[in-house]
Amino acid sequence: MWQHFLSIFIPAKSNQYQARLARPAVWSALLLATAIINGGWFYSTSQTLRVKGDSTDLSASQIISLTNQARQEHHLSLLTENAKLTEAAFAKAQNMLTTGNFNHTYQTTQGDVNPWEFITATSYQYHYAGENLARNFTSAENVVTSWLNSPEHAANLLSANYQEIGVAVVEGSFPDQSHTVLVVQLLASPQPSGLTSPNQPTNYQATPLLYAPGQTLSLPIDYPLTLLLVTVSVLITVVIVLMVDLTYGRTKRQRMPRHLWRH
Repeated sequence: MWQHFLSIFIPAKSNQYQARLARPAVWSALLLATAIINGGWFYSTSQTLRVKGDSTDLSASQIISLTNQARQEHHLSLLTENAKLTEAAFAKAQNMLTTGNFNHTYQTTQGDVNPWEFITATSYQYHYAGENLARNFTSAENVVTSWLNSPEHAANLLSANYQEIGVAVVEGSFPDQSHTVLVVQLLASPQPSGLTSPNQPTNYQATPLLYAPGQTLSLPIDYPLTLLLVTVSVLITVVIVLMVDLTYGRTKRQRMPRHLWRH
């Protein structure tokens, strides 16, 4: 039994000095199976990262809930979700994907773009307005925690001037990345009757991060350790077996009488 197991990896007389794993049909099938398993995992992960509505760990409703939780802890009034602000947030996010800009204000061929034009385009007349941006986070909790850890973002998110909120979480591609996730948070209060001009808006953005704070992965996504170990082990084993086969095994086979070769 033990010899049969060793014959899978080691050239010996019992396997005519060619380990079973060194046979092209075997090692190619093993590598193909490993590739399929990894490909399946990456595909599944890419689908999970696609942010659609409230079905993932990174959704607008979760960000709003966590924002209000933080405000409540600081004895501030809760923000009410506003459909026009949500529409404006989505428009800003789509514009960033189209132009490839991750900034509050930027220039395009059509002119300057600023966050407040997306708000006024929905006919929402603001008295105060603010914007927070985030990119490539993996959960709503990490987004809000990062904002709260930034003095500027926290001042924006915890401002007593705001009454309403709109959040958009979208995915797409950027010039520097084939897949990215953007978060746009618009905070505002409607303009009281009798006022003719809004107060000066405030805007802050989160530093673009590939990983949420606390993550130390060197891979672009949270690659499972078990799958990583299995994949590396398979590759190393196949390489070693083939190297032994091409040296020791081949030498031994060349010395065998031709009528004993396996056909």
